Amino acid sequence: MWNDELLRQLVWKVRDNEPATPRPSQYQAPTWSWASVNMEVRFEHAFLPPQYWNCFGEVLDVTTALATSDPFGQVLDGYLKLKVRNLQCGFLGVLDDSGRYEMFLGDIEADLHVGWVQPDTSRNTFPDGVFYLTLGEYSYPNTHELFGLVLEKLNSPSTFQRVGFFTVKDIFYSDLSVEEFFNLQSGHDDCHHAKDLGQCAGVNENGKEQYIITII
Repeated sequence: MWNDELLRQLVWKVRDNEPATPRPSQYQAPTWSWASVNMEVRFEHAFLPPQYWNCFGEVLDVTTALATSDPFGQVLDGYLKLKVRNLQCGFLGVLDDSGRYEMFLGDIEADLHVGWVQPDTSRNTFPDGVFYLTLGEYSYPNTHELFGLVLEKLNSPSTFQRVGFFTVKDIFYSDLSVEEFFNLQSGHDDCHHAKDLGQCAGVNENGKEQYIITII
């Protein structure tokens, strides 16, 4: 995965109706990599022409530690450092027959916009609160989607692991702009200070705050 294309390569998800399995007990790869799961995956719009994409975020650093000099060999560790413009709190709703969870964000139910979470692995429980990191917007005639990663906060400052992938379809038909979507705040008591969980990185060209986070 080349650095300038890494954001696009992060938008993989476990295929719908794929029988979920636990994360391997022996470390295989960082959670942001599809190599961290032993299931069939697909990439959401990653290979479409760039005019249909609008990416949110910037890759600052990516590192993997290998067991040997073989570049295709065993991975011992790795991390991905991103500069992001949004990190939103929410929680997961009901699990449906296809293995997807309803996506809740702020004080509205995001699946009113056809929002779903595809978990990366089978788990008996998920955190009471998760964090949604929007990676991009896909725009095509009559179709608009926002999509990104579902993250779980770890003990280390500004550090997360990936637990799933989310899609919010037709966001513009819900009378919300992308910026309005980003500004939705969670009513969850444990995560209403989501912006404080990332290292502040100033503002972007539009005056919006940016944050640095690490995914392992």
